Amino acid sequence: VREINRILAEVTAQLRLHREEVAVGLEALGRLDAFAAIGRLANELEAHVPALNDNGEIRLVRARNPVLALHFKQEQASREVVALDVDLGGAEAHTLVITGPNAGGKSVAMKTVGVLCLMAQCGIPIPCDPGTSVPLFTRLFVDLGDRQSIQEDLSTFTSHLTSITQMLADADDRSLVLIDEAGTGTDPAEGGALAQAVLERLTRQGARTIATTHHGTLKAFAHTADGVVNGSMQFDRDTLAPTYHFQSGIPGSSYAFEIAERVGLDREVVEAARLLVGEGKSALEDLIADFERQTLQAEARKDEAEAQLAEANHIRADYEQRLGRIREERERLKAEALEQAEQIVSGANAAVENTIREIKEADAEREATKAARKQLEATRETITKKRKKVVRAVERSQQAPGIDAASGSIQPGDQVQIAGSTAVGEVVKLDEKEAVVAFGSMTSRAKLKRLTKVGGPTNQKVEIRVPSPSTATQSIALTRVRIDVRGQRVEEAIPEIMRFVDDAVSASAPSVEILHGKGTGALRSAIREHLASREDIGSFDSAPWNQGGDGVTLVVLS
Repeated sequence: VREINRILAEVTAQLRLHREEVAVGLEALGRLDAFAAIGRLANELEAHVPALNDNGEIRLVRARNPVLALHFKQEQASREVVALDVDLGGAEAHTLVITGPNAGGKSVAMKTVGVLCLMAQCGIPIPCDPGTSVPLFTRLFVDLGDRQSIQEDLSTFTSHLTSITQMLADADDRSLVLIDEAGTGTDPAEGGALAQAVLERLTRQGARTIATTHHGTLKAFAHTADGVVNGSMQFDRDTLAPTYHFQSGIPGSSYAFEIAERVGLDREVVEAARLLVGEGKSALEDLIADFERQTLQAEARKDEAEAQLAEANHIRADYEQRLGRIREERERLKAEALEQAEQIVSGANAAVENTIREIKEADAEREATKAARKQLEATRETITKKRKKVVRAVERSQQAPGIDAASGSIQPGDQVQIAGSTAVGEVVKLDEKEAVVAFGSMTSRAKLKRLTKVGGPTNQKVEIRVPSPSTATQSIALTRVRIDVRGQRVEEAIPEIMRFVDDAVSASAPSVEILHGKGTGALRSAIREHLASREDIGSFDSAPWNQGGDGVTLVVLS
């Protein structure tokens, strides 16, 4: 033992030289241990860091009592803590009066607010949802439970008054005051009046105050006084069981008679008590109970309506996306159709150039040639303009998804009416304040506020029209009049020649030339055999010797 003491004394003497470093390390270790404990507690409670404010507002979103939450977890109970939503200290009210039945959760709700505010003051995350905001109070005054004392000659009422006296002397707008069962411990009428006066003073001093009570006078006071609001704990009157759900702005009934019947108190005694309390008091309690039931039904309908609205918005968004894709596809098809029209015109242009060359060689009228060229250029210009318009529409549809035909803001292509008129026009151009509206061949400018949308863009058809010829020369100018099938096999040449003749007949060409060459004569015989079977062929024969002779067949169309 002496050796052990000697060793300990020696080690202690050596450590004494480093006592300051050890103290600093011990303090740091304690802080780290506290931070680690806070982190584990936050994970256990699924807590969040609340926002802090300097306006004294307490806003709790789905707050849970941490003591109950840990208790349920330790017991591995299937129950969950009922969440609490509280908004106090804003522009409307600084004082909250909570009423409701015994064992309904009034005191737990009040304690939850106090504990969470203290946790936030200590830098501990609190079990709540995002959106929660609490102030940093400088003082917390609490009057909970019965602190009567024989030694100190304190009754229940006297102990309450001692706490309240300190509250009234020191509470200010940076204080949180919690009073459980305000006005109890003395005559109900006098206790209720005294509690009301205390709450009035605390409200004027700006203290954030929460008080629980059963006094009906305080319910009426909270309903009419500025800066004070009612709150209650819901109670299922059918099952006579508390739901522990807090509801703001609604006073609660004590349900004393219903609870008395549930625990087995003689029914005659309960009915006698109802008579003693008076019809007015009983009717008021019944009215509050009916109001609570209607509130529950309204909340259930509200939740159902919100669910249906969310589903409707989802369906609407889906259909808007579908409509946008349909419009994009429609514009794409229009663009493709106009692209094909351009290709047709380009092919027609080549054919026209060839025909013009042949007409010139045959000394045809120059005026007919000019007319054919002018008509073709006009057609090409029209199709080009349409193509540009479609491209712009496609770009707009890609930037902004489509909307319902008769809803949303006005867009180019929409059908509208101008105020004071029943005529329906189409918006062709749009700026910030005005729109250009087409009514048939006429256009008009109008202020946007004078327009009423009556429909979306109308279905449009893209048609490729070949201008109707006014003269035989123009028909020839737009149609091939000569085909060259030299070197082709019979099975290849015949279908191509038949399509060539069909086009010429459709264009009312008077005659065409088929250049097949002389060769063995097999291709010429097969061509003429097929020509002889057609009723729309007037006659055919070999060309004059100076135009190809037997190597060319001249066909006269009927």
